[in-house]
Amino acid sequence: MHFSGRVKNLVSHFLSVPAGVRGVVLFALMFFTGMGNVWGETYTYSSDTTITDSNFTDGDTIIINNNATLTINLMVPNVTVANIFIGKDGSAGNLLINGPGTLKVSNLFDPDEKVKNRIEINNYANLVVTGTFYADKGYGAAADAVTIITGDRTGSLSITGNVNYSGKIDSGVFFDTVNVNVLSDIDNLVKYSWDKMKASSKGIGITVERTFKGQAKKEKIFYTVVFSNSTRADINDFVEFAEETGVNDSKTVSEDISIEFNNNPEGEHDFENTGDYAKLTLFAPDGVTPLETVAYYYQRPVWNGSKSNNGYDVENWGLAAGTAESELLEFFKSNQIMLNSGLPRYPVFGVAEKSVEFNSLVVSSGASVTVSAGELIAGELSVKGSGVLNTNGGKLTISGNSTISNLNLGSAMKVTGGTTVITSLKTNGNCSVEISSGAEVDVTNSYLGENCSGKLSWTGTGTLTIPRSGANVDFGAEVPDYGAKLDVKAAGAATYYSANDLTADGSLILTRVSGSSTGTVAVEYPYTLSTDSTNPVTIGENTYDKTSGTSGKLVVPKEVTSKSFTVSGLSGINSGCSFIMTIYSPDGKFSLGSISYTKISSGYLWTGNYNSDWTVRDNWRGLDASEQPDQMAGKTLIVDYANFTGNKNYPNINNTSTAGTIIIKNGAYITANNNTELTVGKILCMGDAYFSATQGCVIFSDDVIPSDDVNFSDGASFTAANPDNSK
Repeated sequence: MHFSGRVKNLVSHFLSVPAGVRGVVLFALMFFTGMGNVWGETYTYSSDTTITDSNFTDGDTIIINNNATLTINLMVPNVTVANIFIGKDGSAGNLLINGPGTLKVSNLFDPDEKVKNRIEINNYANLVVTGTFYADKGYGAAADAVTIITGDRTGSLSITGNVNYSGKIDSGVFFDTVNVNVLSDIDNLVKYSWDKMKASSKGIGITVERTFKGQAKKEKIFYTVVFSNSTRADINDFVEFAEETGVNDSKTVSEDISIEFNNNPEGEHDFENTGDYAKLTLFAPDGVTPLETVAYYYQRPVWNGSKSNNGYDVENWGLAAGTAESELLEFFKSNQIMLNSGLPRYPVFGVAEKSVEFNSLVVSSGASVTVSAGELIAGELSVKGSGVLNTNGGKLTISGNSTISNLNLGSAMKVTGGTTVITSLKTNGNCSVEISSGAEVDVTNSYLGENCSGKLSWTGTGTLTIPRSGANVDFGAEVPDYGAKLDVKAAGAATYYSANDLTADGSLILTRVSGSSTGTVAVEYPYTLSTDSTNPVTIGENTYDKTSGTSGKLVVPKEVTSKSFTVSGLSGINSGCSFIMTIYSPDGKFSLGSISYTKISSGYLWTGNYNSDWTVRDNWRGLDASEQPDQMAGKTLIVDYANFTGNKNYPNINNTSTAGTIIIKNGAYITANNNTELTVGKILCMGDAYFSATQGCVIFSDDVIPSDDVNFSDGASFTAANPDNSK
């Protein structure tokens, strides 16, 4: 440090020493300052120089000035010098010690921290300071002045003497305890270390730690991040430790460096091709000396199945052996993965209690993916052409819009969001599909059919759209269960299974299998029946009247693709009665056709000619002078769009009204408003007709709803507010 100052201090006490011993003191002064050649030689290096331990002897002094770098290659196990001064003239200096071997400093080791110095201890070298290590900044030093002590992680620094901070907080030495082993029992030594770098497809980072006791200065640790892909700018930044004083016990504080990668495959992303990289380098406070570098090299996994069908094996994805499985799984979460066609084997994810999550998975035509255990989670899933998704023991969860051409379902599936369109759905064992609220599943073409087994259960509160023909049970597949809270809709017209509509005697034709082939089992078509006639109607070989029950099945044998049932006797039912049989798809979900006939002895026809008011006579045909439309107990009122005239208004019931039977046909509808009450004996909704009393209630005159009080054919509906009062 300030050598002449120390000499001055010695001289100032010289005269106070007794004369008899001044000779000894003078000798000591000359010995300490290097005057004469009593202590040893002084070597000053002002340019880059490489020496060995043969260039100096025990007791010599080494001075490094003028930004020079002195490299000492140790050739013997132990060598000692008295003093080492770095930057003594106010300029920087660098000392590189290469082992193996030990260099001891017996008196003063003094880097002058007015500038930036660097000391590196490499190749199993040991620097041992048995005297005093001066670690304070020099007077007039720059704010960023610092001496860096680092190495190649094989060397060590031992301080068996003491560290002198001259009572100042602004220590000028940075002890890198990761790259050099710092050995000292001195409490106020400020040491720096860091956790092992983390680098993954999500990001790169490091945590730097400072351990000290007593006091520590404010310190900046610099870092850079270099991206090979020019889409993202390189980063040059630092973390800063605050100044702290008065720390009685050893304390460790940390600062985090964390850089997240942009991995949106369709937006901003930091990597394009295999080999793209990001390198994070940590620098000492001088901003120049590198302490650590870690790199993340981007590898785009592409399935080749080179080893096996194990979907968790990184080598099957073309990644280098030793690549962490976690890296592969992290990549899946933020990128689009495509399985190409024409490969000898395809991935099977089959580890129990383990999940694999894809941001976007594309299965090309001819390729496949299988979940035999654990869970496959997909944000978006696209299975194209002849591609296949198999679940035969593992769970499938889909959260975004997806299209699956062929799904072989053998376990649990859950759709939590978006719309999943399935072209062909088959089952292999008992399985279930849960559709969350707001999510939708559309089965557009083949629903069950050949080579299916087990029971399929649909659950949840979302929306399921299936072909109007329902599930294909021609080949023995079990009829699926449809959860009560699931909104199940029909798509298109009935094509695979169908039935015609009859409103008079004729032929009811039930068809199965759109082609010429037949199935392997007979197909049963459920029906519901509503009639209050005691006179029978004949359908095929059976007769039906009010005693025949409300449901049953019509059967088409496996040997034929359709069967015709002769219907007769409709015109012979009792006057004022109706006969309504609705035929459903074999899975019982949607109506395919109906036999609907009402024998009206007298009736009143709504025309809507004037306005929509139920009580206005000009809107009706058939009323006599004494009859009021809202007081028609025991009478039959018909609302049939075919009878509409004039303005063709649909009726609104706004006042308390009574009626015997109300028949709604051909797409007509009635609305009850203003909390009104309608007392009626029977309501028949036919075709796409409906009755809506969401602002009122319906009271059936017998105070109970028998099964034949409200009847609907396909597309018809009935709703009422205050259901407890709608009887």
